[in-house]
Amino acid sequence: EGVKFVHPVLALCEENPCYIPPPSQPEQEKEFALPPASANNRRVFAYLLKRGISRKVIEACVRAGILYESADYHNAVFVGIDREGKPRHIHKHSTAAQGSFKGNPPGSKPEYSFHWVGGGETLFLFEAPIDYLYPPAEICLQRSDYSVHGL
Repeated sequence: EGVKFVHPVLALCEENPCYIPPPSQPEQEKEFALPPASANNRRVFAYLLKRGISRKVIEACVRAGILYESADYHNAVFVGIDREGKPRHIHKHSTAAQGSFKGNPPGSKPEYSFHWVGGGETLFLFEAPIDYLYPPAEICLQRSDYSVHGL
């Protein structure tokens, strides 16, 4: 009593001069969800064909369930799957002429990125899903056996 507020605070600070923050809450992992598919893949086909990707390659990816068109923005959706075929990663790419959107939504696991598993001895690695479709398209067109040679 009779002491200014500052003096007891300074005394307490001298006893324990460091600040110990409260434990932080761990970040909750974002829930992974595939965007709803469009009724057709018309824009994805048009966009990829215009970029020089083979119709056979596009059709093979659509049939395998690893490529489709989103219903909301009509983006190309490249789906990465795990060994059991469960979707684990998504890469979205705009199909609009002036669009430049590219991205992976929250919850995507990059270790399961877009890929095709074949039975051949050759491994192709690419930075982006669209890049992945070019050289393999040439190989597949020459050999026309997707089951033996990866896309």
